[in-house]
Parts: sequence; structure tokens; C-alpha cells
Amino acid sequence: MNNPNSTLYYAGRNDEAIQRLRTAVAISDFWWARIWLGQAHARAGRFREAVSELRDVLRIAPFADTEAALGRTYAEAGNGEEATKVLNHLRTSKSDMFVSSGYVAAVLIGLGRRDEAFAALEQAKEERWYYVGFLKVDPYFDPLRSDPRFKALLKEAGLEK
Repeated sequence: MNNPNSTLYYAGRNDEAIQRLRTAVAISDFWWARIWLGQAHARAGRFREAVSELRDVLRIAPFADTEAALGRTYAEAGNGEEATKVLNHLRTSKSDMFVSSGYVAAVLIGLGRRDEAFAALEQAKEERWYYVGFLKVDPYFDPLRSDPRFKALLKEAGLEK
């Protein structure tokens, strides 16, 4: 689900992404645009706004991707306790709803638990998680880029030569 606003996010142009996403949300209060808005706020270091937006979105779209974005934001904001609660909920919810291991990995990355995050990303690749194709461009994965395992994962996923 790529759109011009998420492309701005991928490019690190968070202020522009926030501006356009606010417009998109004003026109149509679509939950997916609101997730991107929350993530753009987080990438810009505006954690209070990000948490507020993502909590609101979770109320109307109680999906694993929404919850993972909130958990990751909690972790990046320094609230490891709330991030861990989200992580545990995602893990226990796998029997009730679709929870890709990629969503678990997102929170683990935020918590700095790299080994577990790589294991979860490997599992997400095996699950054929749709978002594996974005590993190369999404800033969510920046903390892993210098690790040789990340390059290997990209290669296994067909995203690197």
C-alpha cells in the first residue's frame, strides 16, 4: 500500500509527509493514512504526537500493524514498559488474528533486541509477509542496516544482488 505520502516518509522528508498526511486525513479519515501520520511524527522525533495519533487509530483499527506501530513508537520514545506490553500482546494474539512476525520485529527493533528482531524478520520472510519488499527502503529498519544479517536477509528476499 504505497502512496506518495509514504514515499515522502521513506525519503526522510517527514515534515512534508506530515503536512500531506494531515490533508489526507482531513479529507478522508482513513485509518491507514493515520498510521503513516503517526509513523512520520515518530520519525521526526515528535513522539507525543505520534503516540496520540496511533492510540486513536488503534481504537478504530485494532489491527496488528497499528499496534506494532504504537509499540515501536513507545520503544523509540523511551517507554520500554508500554512497548513490552504491546510486544507481549502481539505475540499472544497470533492465535486470534493475523500477526506477522514482521510486526513483532518492528517492536523488537525499537527495543534494541536485534537478535530477536532478526529471527522475527526471518520468520516474516517465511510467512511471505507483504512488507518484506519494503525492508530496503523503510527507515524502520535503519537500526539493522549495518548488520551483515540485514544484507543477507535482503539478498534472500531478492532485494539485493
